Amino acid sequence: MWMVKSLPCNPDHKATLACHDDGVSYKCTQQIEKELECGHKVNEECHLDPKDIICNELILQKYPDCGHQRYVLCFLQSVMVCQKEACRRESGLQKQIKTDEKVLEIVGIRR
Repeated sequence: MWMVKSLPCNPDHKATLACHDDGVSYKCTQQIEKELECGHKVNEECHLDPKDIICNELILQKYPDCGHQRYVLCFLQSVMVCQKEACRRESGLQKQIKTDEKVLEIVGIRR
């Protein structure tokens, strides 16, 4: 027998479950606002852990070594290096830039 029950994650979240199912293992798909570790907020399914959500917020990053600024996706800010030609030449970071480009390719972002 099936019935609509409140879920353990939130009494307002409901799902159709077997009468013997307490809903503990049910992955609630209700969209709720979640705060990510970076501080940005996103609407995601209730069952998702904020630690497992990639932040796609576009942020303006300032590079401390050169002072240049660039918009990057929040989750990439720790792996990005300045892309200005002068900075690439001066610092000899061609290997790091290739790594950054590979990261962008992996996540489906192409310049």
